[in-house]
Amino acid sequence: MIDLIPRMVIVASDARETAYWEAWEEAYIDNEAGGLGMWVREKATMTGRRWRRALLGRKSLKGFLHAECRDYLADYAPLVRQELKLWEKTGIHNDLLERSRDANVIIHQDKIYLSHGAERARLIPTYHALIQRVRLRVKLPDMVIPLNPGDSPLALLRKEISPPTPIFSFCKTRNYSDIMLPNIIEGDVFVRPKAKRAFRPNSRAGPKDKRMPKAVWRGSTGGFGGLEKGRAALLNLGMSRPDLIDSGVLDWDYERYGPDEGRLKEKMEFGHQVDKYKYLVWVPGNCASVRLALQLASDAAVLKIESPELEWYYPLLKPYQHYIPMVANESWVNLEEVIGWAEAHQEEVAKIVENATAFAVRYLSAQGRDCYFLQLLHEYHKLQRDKVKLGSNVEYTPEWSCC
Repeated sequence: MIDLIPRMVIVASDARETAYWEAWEEAYIDNEAGGLGMWVREKATMTGRRWRRALLGRKSLKGFLHAECRDYLADYAPLVRQELKLWEKTGIHNDLLERSRDANVIIHQDKIYLSHGAERARLIPTYHALIQRVRLRVKLPDMVIPLNPGDSPLALLRKEISPPTPIFSFCKTRNYSDIMLPNIIEGDVFVRPKAKRAFRPNSRAGPKDKRMPKAVWRGSTGGFGGLEKGRAALLNLGMSRPDLIDSGVLDWDYERYGPDEGRLKEKMEFGHQVDKYKYLVWVPGNCASVRLALQLASDAAVLKIESPELEWYYPLLKPYQHYIPMVANESWVNLEEVIGWAEAHQEEVAKIVENATAFAVRYLSAQGRDCYFLQLLHEYHKLQRDKVKLGSNVEYTPEWSCC
């Protein structure tokens, strides 16, 4: 059978992508343990897996969902059902999993294995770190998890292919069968270095907000997508209407686009953006832009360009409740109209920001994302019809050994 998933392996520029997550895990577990994590490690001389299990224990997947995620199950059930509905009748057999065998995580007898060489693919270390981290608290059943190594969806829906290929990605559009897992590429929105932190539980939004009444956007030229999906329009507007938006990119292809004419700008730390401006613009990237979680957790209003790209939590978001919608194409964006509305409705903007922060605290916290991911894995595991077997093209990966 011919492979139905195109190969897209991108070698990571930083071979230790999970180093950040090791530090994140230390802080998270110390918090869960009431600050006793360091004491246990020092006094009991426990290291690695031993002290983590001593602090938190490990429940079965079903037991963890029942004990730790009860308040999320009803919210996540329709999201999970939507992601897996294409395999409800047929289940997932090994022949489907064989279609995408280059970047698989295999869980077998409480150990995690990776397809040989998969750790060198761009996003696989990040996804692998997520799986290893939830495994610290949960005994995961045997299963095969095919992973998308890039940030564009891979499994295009085709009428002649039924059921489609299952593959886990952080983003997709409706014409792909990719199964969306939580994106942790930007790390945790609440555990970040001070310069990058923008979580503000006490919002400044509202009639007394003293920040500049304009929008800000920093990004790139869009990777594979170039300046599409509104990026060019935002950059051009930043040149002609600096009173509306401070926009700029951190990279520029002079051969492709010619002189930057001021569009190329220095990096502005996210925390500084939030402290200076009232409004943050969200624009899609190669697929979705992972920045939205950070923006929702800030106390600036999010101006979100409406687009077909999806991350796992987008169906829970509502316009004018969690963000202010915008419309854009390659040459036009209705930013002036949107900011005009926002400035005339500052009380409503303050409520939108309050709702967005509450949304982030509930769904985009470590607990919220873990519960979605584990509920997804629980239902996905039910669909796997064949016994998991280890082939010759796999490597055992103890905790954090992938990078």
